[in-house]
Amino acid sequence: MSISHAHLNSLGSFPIQCPNCRKIGEFSLIYTNLSLGPFGLSVYPLHRRVAAICPGCTKLYYLKKETASRVLFKKTVAITKEDLLDAADSAQPSSEDFGKLSKKE
Repeated sequence: MSISHAHLNSLGSFPIQCPNCRKIGEFSLIYTNLSLGPFGLSVYPLHRRVAAICPGCTKLYYLKKETASRVLFKKTVAITKEDLLDAADSAQPSSEDFGKLSKKE
């Protein structure tokens, strides 16, 4: 098997206060999806995450599972700094850690 999908999709931007630089800015939200499979087919998902990037200090965060699900299924209106997880603390994301976002909760 080889890595068949490593997608990055923009989900737009949301105003959030950065826990690092304390500025309020329009964070870019990016959906990341990495999976394994033969011939370019996605068979086994390795991880799915929604990342948020601060426009001021360019720090990378991941959204908590519940918040990411709401964003992906268009059920959220606000994201707070409490919804952000430091990407440096979770450099090796796993499907157990994040759960499967392909199913509606």
